[in-house]
Amino acid sequence: MISDGKPSFQFQTSNLVQQLDDKGVQRFFVVVSDSEKSVNTIKKWASAPWETNLLHVPGIASLEADLGLWGQKALTLFCPMAISPSLMETQEAAGGFMRVKHAGTCGEKGDLLSTEVANAAACAALAGEAGAQSFVLGIWFRRGYCYTGTVQVDSAQYQAWQGERINPSCPAGDAGSNNGFTNSDIFDFYGMEPATD
Repeated sequence: MISDGKPSFQFQTSNLVQQLDDKGVQRFFVVVSDSEKSVNTIKKWASAPWETNLLHVPGIASLEADLGLWGQKALTLFCPMAISPSLMETQEAAGGFMRVKHAGTCGEKGDLLSTEVANAAACAALAGEAGAQSFVLGIWFRRGYCYTGTVQVDSAQYQAWQGERINPSCPAGDAGSNNGFTNSDIFDFYGMEPATD
C-alpha cells in the first residue's frame, strides 16, 4: 500500500488490518510523508517486523526528485529475491561467469576449493585458477563452499545458456529429468565464460 500516512478512517482501517493479520496476509507500506506521527501510525499496521515491511519516503519532494531510486528501494525491500536482468548481465560480462541454475547442479562437484568464499566472484576466481570451466557454489547452510565443476563449457554452450535463462539444459545429465540438472537446496551451478581467440 502506498499512503500519505493520513488515513481518512483510522478506526475502520485498524479493523481491516486486524482482519488481514488474522488471515496471515503480509502487509507492505510505502509512506510518503514528512510527519513522524504519520509514519508511527503506519508502523502499527505493517506486518512485523515493520522495519522490513515499511519504506518511509520523507515527503513528496524527495519522491519526485528520484522516482526510480524509491521504486528500486521498495522492490529490494519487499521482494528480496527479485533480480535485475540488466544488472545480472552487466555483472556476468564483467566477471566472466554466469549462474546457470539456482538450487541445482549439472554434472558432478569437483575439487573443494574453499569453505569460506564471500560470493560467486570469489568462487569464480578460484575455479579459474584451478582451470575449471564451471563451478558449484553453496547456498543456505552450505554458503561459502566452492567446488570446481566437471562440466566443460565451450562458446556454443555458454551462448545456449545465455539464450535460455529460464529453463537451461545441462549437457552432463539426462535431458528428460529437469533438463539434465539435479535439484539441490544447497548448491547453485555456474558456467565460466570461455576465452575468445
